[in-house]
Order: sequence, then C-alpha cells, then structure tokens
Amino acid sequence: MIHITVVTQLHPELTRPRIVDWVARGWVQADGTPDDWVFSERDVDRLLLLWELNVDLAIDRESLGVVLSLMDQVKLLRAALAAVSAALKPASEATKRRVAAALRELPR
Repeated sequence: MIHITVVTQLHPELTRPRIVDWVARGWVQADGTPDDWVFSERDVDRLLLLWELNVDLAIDRESLGVVLSLMDQVKLLRAALAAVSAALKPASEATKRRVAAALRELPR
C-alpha cells in the first residue's frame, strides 16, 4: 500500500485535490481517511491512467467516468475470453470449430 503523500511525491502531477475528486467519484479506491489515504499499486496505476486520459488525451472530467467504464468492460471481456480459451484447450477439434463458427457469427 502506498500513502497519498508518497503518491504525490512520486507523481507531482497527481495533486491531492485531483485525487480527492477521483476518489469521491468512485473512480479510484482508497483505504483509510482522506488525510491518511493509502492506495494499492493497482489504484496508483489507475490514478496515472486517469491523469493520462484527462490531461494527455484531453478527455474532460465529465466524460472520464464513461471512458473508465468502457475500459473496465473491455478488460472484463478480455479476461472472460481468456478463460473460455483456456477451458477449450482440452476440447475436441469439432467443439473448437463450433465455438469458432459461433464467434464468427456474432454481430460486428
């Protein structure tokens, strides 16, 4: 866990008011109280992603929630597809062909 003071020292672009806003919006999880927040490495990565989206890509604050939601959905879909792929490894070739054909029939 990384204390908010360490986060802001390592990444000066991540100001405390910005972090407070993002936590308040539920875009990042923090443990503890606002004066003593700690973040997991995953949440620090998410803070940096938010910074990149907001500042580097100029996505306004009101749109960030939608973009984050879509990115989270893509991540979940990738994980689900990886799980399906792993589950199909021992399947017969006929089963694999049927699954591949069903995937090709999905709307684009």
